[in-house]
Amino acid sequence: MKPILLLSMLFTSLLFVSCGDNTTTSPLHDISSIKINETNVSIYSTDTGKTLSATVFYDDNTSAQEATNLTWSSSDSTILYAYTNSIYPTKNGGDVTVTARYVGKFPSTIPVHVKELLSLTYSGDINVSDTSNPQTLMVYGNFENNETNVTMQGNITWSSDANMTISESNSSQVTFTIHSVPTTLTAHLFVNTSNYVDFNKNF
Repeated sequence: MKPILLLSMLFTSLLFVSCGDNTTTSPLHDISSIKINETNVSIYSTDTGKTLSATVFYDDNTSAQEATNLTWSSSDSTILYAYTNSIYPTKNGGDVTVTARYVGKFPSTIPVHVKELLSLTYSGDINVSDTSNPQTLMVYGNFENNETNVTMQGNITWSSDANMTISESNSSQVTFTIHSVPTTLTAHLFVNTSNYVDFNKNF
């Protein structure tokens, strides 16, 4: 019985190998180039970031969207830095070149402009005599080239002196209660960098 069992197992193994040899796999094609899909990119210095993408072109004239095997870099990290497939601005406006590479090869570049923040504008009817009720201010950014009243997206936190209590805040508005005047509300921008900026509003 043992020789018969051994022959049966051998036959079964050969059958699996034979089936494996008949398996068809897709042919691999060489990469000829890659291209960043976005063009004419600009971003506000207060934006939270922007995601980029790229297309990989193959030598058989086919293409595919690619994200996992790309590395991204910026020509000047003091203006903008790249991480995975996203770019993040700093407080400094200016022009940079962003490069994507596929496994370190086939570089593709695009220019990116970071719009510098110059000042903040506040809007809202604030009654400095009202020391009991919360009041809300909206905040907007004024950028280079006379671009004004842009809704803030990020990179901002708030604080006040002891004469005011902040109850709620985000990138575009702040709610507070005035206890007495004079008092100062401070918007801290780019607090995670070495070049943070404070904008004060006095009441």
